[in-house]
Amino acid sequence: MRHAGRRGGAAVPPRRAGGIRPRSHGDGTQHRRRGRRVLRRAGRRAAARRRRDRRPGARLRGRRGRGRRRRLAARPRAPRRLRGDRVSRRPILVDCDTGIDDALALAYLLAEPAVEIVGVTTVSGNTDAARAAANTLSLFELAGVDDIPVAVGAHDFRGRAYAGGAPHVHGDDGIGGIALAAAARVHDARPAVELIDHLAARHPDLTVLALGPLTNLAAYAETPAAAAFERLVVMGGAFAHSGNVTAWAEANIHNDPEAAAVVFAQEWDTTLVPLDVTMSQTMDATDLVRLDAIAGALPRALAAMLPFYLDFYAGRVFADRRCALHDPLAAMVAAGVLRGVSVSSGQVEVRLERGERGRTVSSRGSSTQRWVRGMEGSAVEVLLERLESREWPD
Repeated sequence: MRHAGRRGGAAVPPRRAGGIRPRSHGDGTQHRRRGRRVLRRAGRRAAARRRRDRRPGARLRGRRGRGRRRRLAARPRAPRRLRGDRVSRRPILVDCDTGIDDALALAYLLAEPAVEIVGVTTVSGNTDAARAAANTLSLFELAGVDDIPVAVGAHDFRGRAYAGGAPHVHGDDGIGGIALAAAARVHDARPAVELIDHLAARHPDLTVLALGPLTNLAAYAETPAAAAFERLVVMGGAFAHSGNVTAWAEANIHNDPEAAAVVFAQEWDTTLVPLDVTMSQTMDATDLVRLDAIAGALPRALAAMLPFYLDFYAGRVFADRRCALHDPLAAMVAAGVLRGVSVSSGQVEVRLERGERGRTVSSRGSSTQRWVRGMEGSAVEVLLERLESREWPD
C-alpha cells in the first residue's frame, strides 16, 4: 500500500482499492467555496426574476384569493418597437359620458405615446349620450384630431330611464358651461355596440376603458358575436371606501347596476379602478395654474372647465379647493404607465336590491377580475407631464 505523500505542501490521503482516494473535508475550504458559488447562482436567478417582473406586461405576482394583496409591475415605459422605426401602441376604445374628468382622461390618452385611441363610444351619465359625443368631437377638434370614430350609445339605462346628468358637478353641458363650439365633424353613423364589435374584431389586443355606466358594454356582451377583450378597465365601484351617491354606491355603477352585473358576469380580464384609489389622487388650484400655462387650444379649454369641478368638491368633499382624478387615473391604469399599482383579486358582484343598490362587493373565485387598492407616485404629475410634452394646435 502506498503511503500518503506531499503534494503542494498538503497531505495526500492514501488511495482506496481501485485507485480512488477518499474524500477529504480538510479545513472546510472547499465547502465554503461551493456555498459561495451556490449563493452567487441564487443571487443571479433572483436578479433575473426582478428584471423579468419589471418588463411591460409582467403578470401579477402573488397568490390569488380573497384578501390577497398583489402588485402590478407597472413602470413608466416607452412604446413597444417593432421592426424598423415602426412603433406599436396599445389600442384603446374609450366608452365614456364625457364630463370634465372624462375630458382630462381623453386629453391624457391623446398625449400618451404608449397608447392609441381607436374609437370612442358614449353613454348617458354625467350628461346624455348625444351631448357626450358632441363634447368629445369638440375636444378632438381642438386637439387637431379628426380620424377617431365617435359613436353615440345608450341614452337610457337598463333599470330606469335617464333622468338628467350631474349638472351640479359637471355643468349643464357636462364640461363646466364653457360653451365649446360645435365640431365640424359629426358622430359615426354606427350605433355604439356595432362600433365596439368592429373594433374588437379589428384589434385582438384591444383594451376597453369604461369611464361611465356600463350600459353599452352590457348590450355588447349579449350580442351573439361578442368576443372577449384583451383587457377591460372600469372606472367604478367602491369596496373599502364609501360611495359618492349613497353610503356605498359609486356613481357609474349606481346609474346602471343591472348593466354592471352583466359585465362582471363575463369571463373578461377586468380591472376596476374604484373610489378606494381615485379619491386619493387629486388636482388642486396650484395644478390648475400649471395646466393653464400649457400652450394650445385643448389645454386652455381644460383649464377653463376645471374651476367648476373644483368648486363642487371644495367644502363638500375636500376641505380645500381640489378635485378627484377619477377618469384620468383609470386611463393611466389602462395605459400601464403607473408605478407600483397594488391590486386585490376576486369575483366582483353588484347588489341590486333596494338599500344596497349599486354596491360592489368582491368574493372568492375569480382569476380574471381585480380592483386597484393603491399606487405609488402622483397621478396629477403624470397627467401634467404628458400634457406638457405634446405640442397642441392653437
